[in-house]
Amino acid sequence: MIQIHQRIIPKGRRNRPGRKNPMEFITIHNTGNTSTGAHAEAHSRYLLGDVAAGLPVSWHYTVDCREAWQHLPDNEDAFHASDGAGAGNRRSIGVEICVNQDGNLRQATDNAVWLVAELCRRHNIPPANIRQHNHFDPRSQNCPRQLRAGQPYSWAEFIQRVTSLLDQPTPQEQPPSQALHRVQLGAFGGRDNANNLILEAKRAGFSDAFISSGADGLFRVQIGAFRDLANATAQRDRARQAGFADAFVVTAEAVTPTPPQPPPAPRPTLTVEQAAQDIFRGRPAPDGQPWGTGATRRARLTQFGLDPQAVQARVNQLMAGR
Repeated sequence: MIQIHQRIIPKGRRNRPGRKNPMEFITIHNTGNTSTGAHAEAHSRYLLGDVAAGLPVSWHYTVDCREAWQHLPDNEDAFHASDGAGAGNRRSIGVEICVNQDGNLRQATDNAVWLVAELCRRHNIPPANIRQHNHFDPRSQNCPRQLRAGQPYSWAEFIQRVTSLLDQPTPQEQPPSQALHRVQLGAFGGRDNANNLILEAKRAGFSDAFISSGADGLFRVQIGAFRDLANATAQRDRARQAGFADAFVVTAEAVTPTPPQPPPAPRPTLTVEQAAQDIFRGRPAPDGQPWGTGATRRARLTQFGLDPQAVQARVNQLMAGR
């Protein structure tokens, strides 16, 4: 599992055509950009920039070795398949896999496998409808170039990996785990040192880094909590690759699950503007926990006594530069 950030292209721009997309296919691309720093967030900035605003160029997701960024709603069409008004542009979700030289192509492709499986589940798209860009424009597009060349593995293996994920039970079908695996970067006796490490982690792309404190008085800097040990281990490895050599996984003792508790009472001290700014800038909520996305974010905003629709509207304005 990876985090999917949303930074949607504003309505009215040429690279957001806005037509209905029936989401029958998923089209896979490699970005073709091997430059240092050409990661997913950089492509998000490009699509929101002045150059792309005037061009027929857009797609739905970019994924790298750490995270994914969403640029358009799944149910809108885009300009990514080089087939005009054909099925690639009008009826598919476009996914770009980063190939930047300072990234990890295998991890980026593995992350794309997870993302594509998630999209297949979400929209009931069969693996047979996962297509290469080349499928829609075979004469001029050798894309996804790396996957077509067997890097880091073949197209057949890519599809097999997606299919394997789809064959696994969904999280709702799995028995609840009693252990929680947290990825920790460090622990400090003073909060200032913990805050400094939080800033370093966020600069390295771990936007959901947070501080956890316990009865021992230590301030622990963590970048995720997972029920699945494999997901926690993968996050730890990403942290070590980013320079946090002391990152490790802390597993809490098993506890007996308790019945769901009612949400905490609303906290009306937070304003719509403050919450929108936090979300736009990747800052955690006042309780130190990430805002999350989708239903999780809406629930968190409601807990703080805020209208999720009002906050999202303000976030969209900030993304549009207003």
